[in-house]
Amino acid sequence: MLKFYLNMKTNPERASAIDNRCRQLNIHIDRFDATVGADIDENEKRHYLDNISYSHIFSRKLTNGEVGCAISHLKIFEEFLRSDEEWLFVLEDDMQISDAAAGFLRDTAWIPKGVHLIQIASLFEDGQQIYRRREYMILDHGYNLIRIVKPISVGSGGYLMDKLAVKIFTETYKCKICAPIDEMLFSPFFPFYGKMKTYSLSPYVIRPNKNYVSTIGDRGRGYGRPVTIYSFFFRLYKRLVKSCLKRISKKDNFFLSVNLTTEFNMVYLPRGVPQSAPVMD
Repeated sequence: MLKFYLNMKTNPERASAIDNRCRQLNIHIDRFDATVGADIDENEKRHYLDNISYSHIFSRKLTNGEVGCAISHLKIFEEFLRSDEEWLFVLEDDMQISDAAAGFLRDTAWIPKGVHLIQIASLFEDGQQIYRRREYMILDHGYNLIRIVKPISVGSGGYLMDKLAVKIFTETYKCKICAPIDEMLFSPFFPFYGKMKTYSLSPYVIRPNKNYVSTIGDRGRGYGRPVTIYSFFFRLYKRLVKSCLKRISKKDNFFLSVNLTTEFNMVYLPRGVPQSAPVMD
């Protein structure tokens, strides 16, 4: 497995924190020099940006931080496709790693057949109510792989992808950026979501470090859901279609309300050093 954490040269203290945490857990994650959004020249922006193909879905202008973040992930994908490894792990440097994460990062033997994309980091609050699909996969030591449908499980803080998933992603977007990278990866409004099932590890083993301030920049109101006249009616149409499908086929569209803390023993990571959790051997 190829493992990288994204870190800008302007944040050496975050790199030190991750390196120290990896030594504590006896795992190794290579640093990947992340692109600094403010340093991107216009030629590089033109090379990567696609402001047309999905403008009906995401119409606002991306921040420099979002562009830099997305370019960094794309560069990691390019390096991964050139490698001989079959799985890739990407971590952003503003995450906290629990003790339990080590067992999931030493190898990929625990990943069930047919799974190609897994979020192991969460942006959800402890105890937050979510809706998931009925299908789920049982792992050892009380862990599960679930498919979250509401709220939309965006966030690219820590995820695993195999080569098939990365190839489909790059073929879908032609290595172009049309939205924040987590929207392109995990949002149902974008085409990759329909081509590759996203699973989420429950309980999660990586959470944001609330001591850090985001380097992405101010995303403004309505992040991820910009509204134009076209996009408003487009989403209204999709919402009506989904509503009709749910009524027609309850079995295929059954969502279960889940409290991650009580029913899935959510790992709560407070500010500071993450708490221990059951370790996946």
